[in-house]
Amino acid sequence: MKSTSETGHAKNLANFQQLITFCTELGADYNPSRQELKLTEIKKMYTNASNSVTQYNQNYPVYTNAVSERELLFQLLNKLTTRIINALRASAAPAPLIENANTLVKKIQGRSSSKKSATASQQDVASEPVPGAEIAVEPPAKKNSVYQMSYDSRLQNFDKLIKLLASITQYAPNEPDLKINALESYYGQLFSKNNAVVSAYTVLNKIQ
Repeated sequence: MKSTSETGHAKNLANFQQLITFCTELGADYNPSRQELKLTEIKKMYTNASNSVTQYNQNYPVYTNAVSERELLFQLLNKLTTRIINALRASAAPAPLIENANTLVKKIQGRSSSKKSATASQQDVASEPVPGAEIAVEPPAKKNSVYQMSYDSRLQNFDKLIKLLASITQYAPNEPDLKINALESYYGQLFSKNNAVVSAYTVLNKIQ
């Protein structure tokens, strides 16, 4: 049967406060031999814990907002890279160069015939740290995915794709957003949003 008891830091703090109240009411009868269990010390522990929760709650929206903004921007990447490879195929670029670009596009989009690999890829994407019950959030174990679908890997492969396109003289699309300077600008935005998530996560993870 699933437990219906309330859990989490707020509940732990409330229970800790009740314990301190109980110890206080005992008066002289509460006289532990260990220094760290004395009333003054456990009150300090409560204050520190309460401050940490407050600090965490203040910084948590910064992290979640950064994650949402990054996700929205990255949602455009798959369609954009599909248009890129279609434009390259429509050009007179040599077949080997097109194939090289297509390989990078597949990595960016996470396309593969292996169902097992797809599952691994989804786990890799889901490995983004989402703070919950713990104040000091531990980064999840990284998964080795043939799709390389982590945000860092997608950024790296997109950067490689842009540099490859820049070296192909036949790649000269008419669409403004497919031109090299536009792709570099979009990459810069992706890079900035990803860094914002990393920075916000680092702040959360340092809260003790």
